[in-house]
Amino acid sequence: MNQVLTNPDLFTNILSYIDKKSLKSIVPSFKKWLHYDYIIPENHILLYGQVQSGKTSKIMNYIKMYKPDIVKILIIQNSINMQEQYVKTLVNQGIKYKVINTNALSSTYNNEQVLITIYNKYRMNVLMTYMMHNNITNYCLILDESDQYLDKIKTSKLFNCSKNILHVTATPFKYVNKFNVDDVIQLNPSSNYIGFDKVDIESVNLLGNADILDADTASYVVQNKIIDIIRDDFLQKDEGFMLINCFSRINKMRNVANNLSVLYNNVPIVVLSSTTYIIINGLTEQRKIRNVQKLVDSFNMYPHIVFIANKLSNRGINYTNVNYSRNISHQISIAKIPSTNNYTSFLQKCRIFGIRNAENDKPNPKIYCLITKCEQIPFVNKLKRKIENLFTYLQPTSAMPMPNVKITVKQLQQLCRENSVKGFSKLRKQELIELLRENCIDIQA
Repeated sequence: MNQVLTNPDLFTNILSYIDKKSLKSIVPSFKKWLHYDYIIPENHILLYGQVQSGKTSKIMNYIKMYKPDIVKILIIQNSINMQEQYVKTLVNQGIKYKVINTNALSSTYNNEQVLITIYNKYRMNVLMTYMMHNNITNYCLILDESDQYLDKIKTSKLFNCSKNILHVTATPFKYVNKFNVDDVIQLNPSSNYIGFDKVDIESVNLLGNADILDADTASYVVQNKIIDIIRDDFLQKDEGFMLINCFSRINKMRNVANNLSVLYNNVPIVVLSSTTYIIINGLTEQRKIRNVQKLVDSFNMYPHIVFIANKLSNRGINYTNVNYSRNISHQISIAKIPSTNNYTSFLQKCRIFGIRNAENDKPNPKIYCLITKCEQIPFVNKLKRKIENLFTYLQPTSAMPMPNVKITVKQLQQLCRENSVKGFSKLRKQELIELLRENCIDIQA
């Protein structure tokens, strides 16, 4: 009688020499033979959806449905506001969770479905200590806004010991040619989603006849443009909710808020930072705010409100009231010199985007895009093109494809000259191709 003998150690050793792609197809059939789990290849899934298009809901579904017996570790951006927002959602969904902070170290793991923490060096150390004390070695990792901290977390033990990682972001530019994923899920927004196609975008050139503005002049020009927009457009509507996020310094945000309040003393002007300043009729009140929705709700009796923010207008913060009946109608943002980082920053700060109800009888929301650089092709047009190309290039286990033609570096440089594209002289071939695509210039075969 023939007998088949198996040697798990030898089989595992053989598999360790096989490339990742082949291993992924082999392991499911032979998993029971494996003696060591480390040989099982990790699986990276990218969930890509537009800003505020419902990614959080998909994360909740993933937590409930995907390997429900395995704990999910949810990493979010470094924001207490976002943590509070997520905790509220987890409670509403009936998902058992634990926030990982210093207090968690005095407790034990009690089969929570989710361990949630914000991404910073301190919290990551606390998380690893908690996992070690509670012997948590089998887990799924969820990285919300993953492109923000991918470069750092991908070298960590937490990342490299996870077999299933879900990356979630609205701006996956890093995944195009810097980090390969095994599968890409594109979230198609609902019919009542307000995005680029349903928002009016007006470019406002701050330069006039100048090629460049010094800081003081630029600040003065921006403030005057804001005053014009509020007077000529915003206050002409029966009601409105404006977000201004074109200033990076709190003292400038407060100065502009004070000046606007003098001109429009019946309009609440709110400056969002670690301390929230509210100016109405010349009176300033300070509050410690963690829930933006409740703050918006407190101004429901005012037909117009203006919020001025910087970091608290970036990534994930919902600018609406508690029942989602009041949304941003006007936004003023700034378009800096085009680069991947600035595209990402501008897009993530488009808090005017999102799913809305009963908007059919209202005019389109409007973004005023302040331009600080003379361009042949407008900043927003380049960004739209970049977004349209994203899913084409985000193919599983492949970087951005090279063109089918044998085009030379000299030919690419000549294309840059002909189209007045600058900054190409020291770039390599693939970098030149990307630069031309960013400037909406097709490379024909």
